[in-house]
Amino acid sequence: MRNVTKISYKLYLGEQDLLDDDGYRTGEKGISYSDFSECYMSISGNKSDSEMSQFGRNLDYDRTMSTADMKCEIDEHSLLWIDIDVNGPHNFIVKKRSVTPNQIQFAIKQVNVNEEDSV
Repeated sequence: MRNVTKISYKLYLGEQDLLDDDGYRTGEKGISYSDFSECYMSISGNKSDSEMSQFGRNLDYDRTMSTADMKCEIDEHSLLWIDIDVNGPHNFIVKKRSVTPNQIQFAIKQVNVNEEDSV
């Protein structure tokens, strides 16, 4: 396919009770994400400060991505792996999702995540 990039992502599922080594609840909660999924998106280059933005000027984001797949489940709680190996931590988060009649656009922000903090 032309002008699209394969991305991997995980969807936010909610909080779950954490279990100890014996399978008992610890009383603490942890964030749960889905297994990896893949899709193809059109991803912009880095945004410049002088361009007008469909997401407004107050939203802090680095790039945009879009798809014509109106069933795309990616939202503001999803984690993205773009142009990197999925065995490492994610490198982008979704800041905003914008749905139009013909496409879905996302404002995405690059992040640096430590190995220990990765999902």
